[in-house]
This record gives sequence, C-alpha cells and structure tokens, in this order.
Amino acid sequence: MRIKYAIMTLLLGLALGPVAAHAQDPQNPPKSTDGYTIDMITELGSRFLGTDGNVNTYRSDLNYGKGFRLFDYNLLMKHEGDSGGLFDTLRVNAHGWGGDPSAYTRVEMEKTKWYRFDMNFRRFEYFNNLTTIDNGLHAADLARRFGDFNLTLLPQNDKIRFNIGYTSDYESGPSFSTNKYSNLIAGSSLASDEFHVSTPVSDHSNDFRFGADARLLGFDLSFMQGLRYYSQDTANIISTPTLGNNDKTVVNTFSRNMPVRGHLPYTRFSMHRMISDKVDLTGRFIYSAANTNYTVNELTTGKDKSGNNILQDSFTGFGATRRLSAEGDMGISYFATDKLTLSETFRVSTFHISGGDSLSNLVQRTTSTNKPLADIFAIGSDLNFTSYRQYLNQVEADYKINKKYSVHGGYRYTNRNIDLNDSHLTQLPPAATVSTPGSDTFNNSTHAGFFGAKAQPFSAWTIYGDVETGTADNVFVRVDNYNYTNYRVRNTIRPTKTLSINASFVSKDNSNPTINPLATVQQTFGVETRSRAFSGSVDWDPNPRFSVSTGYTYNRVRTNAAIQLAVLGLTGLQNGNSLYFVNDNFFYADARIKLQERATVHVGYRIDNDSGQGNQISTVPTQLISSYPINYQSPEARLTIKISKNIDWNGGYQFYNYKETLTPTQNYRAHTAYSSLTIRFNRE
Repeated sequence: MRIKYAIMTLLLGLALGPVAAHAQDPQNPPKSTDGYTIDMITELGSRFLGTDGNVNTYRSDLNYGKGFRLFDYNLLMKHEGDSGGLFDTLRVNAHGWGGDPSAYTRVEMEKTKWYRFDMNFRRFEYFNNLTTIDNGLHAADLARRFGDFNLTLLPQNDKIRFNIGYTSDYESGPSFSTNKYSNLIAGSSLASDEFHVSTPVSDHSNDFRFGADARLLGFDLSFMQGLRYYSQDTANIISTPTLGNNDKTVVNTFSRNMPVRGHLPYTRFSMHRMISDKVDLTGRFIYSAANTNYTVNELTTGKDKSGNNILQDSFTGFGATRRLSAEGDMGISYFATDKLTLSETFRVSTFHISGGDSLSNLVQRTTSTNKPLADIFAIGSDLNFTSYRQYLNQVEADYKINKKYSVHGGYRYTNRNIDLNDSHLTQLPPAATVSTPGSDTFNNSTHAGFFGAKAQPFSAWTIYGDVETGTADNVFVRVDNYNYTNYRVRNTIRPTKTLSINASFVSKDNSNPTINPLATVQQTFGVETRSRAFSGSVDWDPNPRFSVSTGYTYNRVRTNAAIQLAVLGLTGLQNGNSLYFVNDNFFYADARIKLQERATVHVGYRIDNDSGQGNQISTVPTQLISSYPINYQSPEARLTIKISKNIDWNGGYQFYNYKETLTPTQNYRAHTAYSSLTIRFNRE
C-alpha cells in the first residue's frame, strides 16, 4: 500500500508538470493580478512508518506518524509601491500539518504606514509513556495549541505607534499518574497507600495586552499593559475498584476536582536615551499582581487496611493567594574613548506572596460486619507569607586594543533576602490545637569576576576565550551558595571562502559546601560537579554541486553528592555518597550531491553513544553509582528530482535505532519514509 501511495504521488507530479510549465511559458505571459507579485511554494505528500520494539518509547521520543502531510507552505504577495488594497505585503508560512508532532502557521500582513499584523499559531502533540521506576503508571497523551496575535498601528511613525496583542494557550488530553492519599488527620484510613488514577488535563489561558512606543525629548519610550486569565481543571478519577500498590487498601470510587482560577494584570515600561554619543542609558520596570483562587472537592469509598468499609472519606476546602512582583533595572554605558567602554548595571527584583486555605475532612466507616464506627471530623486552616528581595550590581570594562585584539572584564555582586512566615490551625472537635506561628529569614551575598578576550592572529583565524569564577545563589536546591569556575574557548578558522573549521571547549566546576542541618555533629552535605565539553565541526562547500558538513561533540560529567541512606544490617541512616557519570559522544555527517541538473541527493548519519559509568560498580554499601548509558543511530537519505520548472518530486528515508543498556525493554527501531511534491507558482 505504501509503494502504491509513492507511485501515485510521482504520477501526479508527472501529470501536473506540463501544466505548471505552460503557466510560465514566455509565449503565454500571465496577466497582472491587481498589481501584486505572487510567489508560492508548497510541499505535499505522505509519510510512511514501520516500527518494532517499544512503540511507546518511540512515540515519547519522536512521535512521527503516517499519512498525508503538508510538509511546507510559503506564500508571498507583494504590491509594487504602497497602493495595494487591504495590504501591501502578505507572507504565509506553514509546516508540519496533517499529523506530525509539531506544526505551525505564521501570517505577516502589512499596509505601509498604517498597520502591521503578525499571527503565529502552533500545535504540539505531547506523548509520554516510559517504563521507569513507576512501572509505566505515569503517562500522558496531550495536545497543546497556542497562538500569538499582534497588531501594530502606524508602524513607520517615528513619534508614536500603538501595539495590540492577544495570546491563547490551551492544553488538554488524557493522562495517568499515581497519588498517595492523605488527609488532615494522622493515620487516616487511606493515608498509607498509593493508587493509579486517571488525571485528564484541561488548562487554558488568555492574555490581552495594549501598549505604545513613542519618542519624546530624545527618549525612546515603550509602555505595555496586559491582563492574563488562566484556569486549570485537571481532575483525579478512579471509577472501578482498585487495589493499592502496597496491597493494603482498596478504593472503590475516587474523585478529586480542584478547579483553579486566576488573573494576572501586569505593566511593563522601558526607556532608552543616547546622550552626546558618549552615554547610552537604558531602564526597565515590570510590575505584576497575580490573584489565584481554588476549591477542592474529594470523595473516596472503599476498604481500609483493617478491612473496615469506608462509606465516605470526603475532603472539601477553598483557598486563595496573591503574588505582587516588581523588577527594575538601569544600565549605563560610557564610551570613554574609541577603544574603551565602561558599563554599569543595577537590578532590583522583589515579590511578596500571601495566601491561605480552609479545609475540612469527614470520614464515615463501618466494620467488615457493617457495625457503625464513630465518625471522624477535622477542620484546619493555614496562612503563609513569603517576601523575596534581590539586588544585583555589575560593572564591566571593554577595551579594543586594535582591530585584531580586544579584552573585557568585570565584577558582579548579588544580595538576596527571604522572609518566611506561617500559621497553622487544626481542630479535632471538641478540642482545638493552634500551632505557634513560625518565621525564618535567609540572607546571603555572592561575588563573581569574569574576564574574556578576542584575538585574530591571522585573518582566517579567530579565537574567543572567557573565564568566570565566584559564588552564586543556589536558590531552589540548597540554601548555601556554591563556588564555581567556568572556562570557555572557541576557535573559528576559515582557510578559504568555501571551508570553515570550528572548535570549542567548555569547562565547568561547581562545588556546594552545604552542612547537613539534620546531623547531630557538623557534617559536610554538599554536591560537587565537574563537566567538560568539546565540540568541533567542519563545513566545506567547494561548488554548487557538492557540500559536506560534519561534527563531533563530547560531554563528560562527574557528580559527587553527599547522601544519607539505609543499609541492610545497620541501624539508622548511614553517611554515604552518590556518583553520577556521563560519557557522551555524538557524531554527525551530512552531504549534498547534485548528480545532474534534475537530481540532487542528500545523505546524513548521526550516532550518539553514552557509555555512562562503564564497568564501574560500587564496592561499599554506602556508595551509589548511577548513569544512563544509551546508544542511538540514525542514517538518512533524500532524493529530489526536478520534474519541470515548477514541480519537484521528493523521496526520503530515515532509520532510527535506539538502545538502552539498563532497560532494554525500552529499545526500539523505526523506519520512516516520505514521498512528496514541491510545487512552485509565480505570477506578476
């Protein structure tokens, strides 16, 4: 059947070729189309697919299907001068529609002096179903569609122009996960087990914005006011009796609905001014106020681990939060001489989060012989406040020694402060327990210095080098700063106009000397990471009939993290370390060969091999060694045959071979092929 489709596509091209060629015959010139010049190129065809092995892994990685495709579409309509009707210029680009995992359409339309309209619509099909430690219980098959629409009025006006925009983002589809259910009260009936649940996704947001750009008193000013609405309606559902993963409880039915609604007004203002060709001044301010509300309704029926019947385990509540955020920065560059430039940047970032919720839980049970048990009822509430403030100041100097040599260097200082406050109330009638309000404050400072240079020893050879060292915030992982030193060197060599050679090396050393806050005695509990990356490429384009491009990249990563773990036969947690290894080699080669005036061949090959930890194994029970060794190969070939002046036939084949050393059940092989026609249309 696939061969039949390919032959039909080829025959269609042969049939249309003479027609398109006649349309461009000089003896039969086309008539003018209201003064517009029209250029259109479209590629239509079919994709063919054959797979063996783990199809879910293939779909999680690539997700190319089979069937009809709009591979590419490009349209340009342009009117001579600015006397067109609705528009003077129209551009339309589209790619991937018909079943590929990603597709987009872009439209640009402009009427000189009056308006410019841009539209960008994208679609992504996200599939994820891998055999990991969750045994395939986490999976998703989602579709995300989002579009940007922007209109500029008076786009060529130097004094003022207006901007109007709208963005829509929608994601939906089935997904599955695991949830461990726990309620407000300790030892609740279902708190000790985990269940496989259906979690259909439905997220949506709409963003409206309006602004203007103006030039006033020598200042370039820009203002934008926006309002974003968002909603989340993801549910958790069990509709049939399900045994927990720990075989302790049974859920007959379960439903959790927690709709979230929010809106986010935001304001953005920026300015720029050049003073006497010596001083470049820039500034920016952004403010937003996010307001989010949610309600939760949860109902469970089943049996607990003691065999009691759970008539209902209901959980209801509501909550709200508000996040105020502001960020401002100022930058000034002083062109002291033609060779020396001094720069200063200062930035302030702050946000304040306040919120709370109120929750209630009711459990009604009977024994296995249907004897009623006492109801359990609890209510609780929480209040939380978070304040964050960061200052950043950076000074830099750039010096151009001559046309071939230049250097730059600078210093960066950051100060960060976080205040946390919370209050919690739990009530188990008739008694009530109020927790003592808690508060924490964190403050730290970081310092970094950097230096770089550019050199051109010969006209065909350029070298770039950078080094940066210091301390940096590690906000989301560990409290303490980490020490780091990074190096980067890049070479570009162009011996001839047709030959280009590139090589680069990047070195990163990070050390996080955190002290374990839970240890009875002071104990280092940090992480050290060492990474090295080398890459090189060669591009040769000697003539219009032949070109070749090839490259190689090597990534080496070593991570050593202090951990505490349980060891069989020993009491309590033991101090140890966890090592992670990456030894990744990637190579590619592509070539284009024009066999004759009507036939062009493209061939390529890619291989990625990560040997991971190799044959290293742990020799002590307190050391963990891990990696993710894989091997991936993909050769491909494409043939283009020029049927006529306006029609090309394209055929291609690509093979994917994916192998994992540790989990071979995820290996797969895939054969993809396509046949298409490229049709060109030109009219004046």
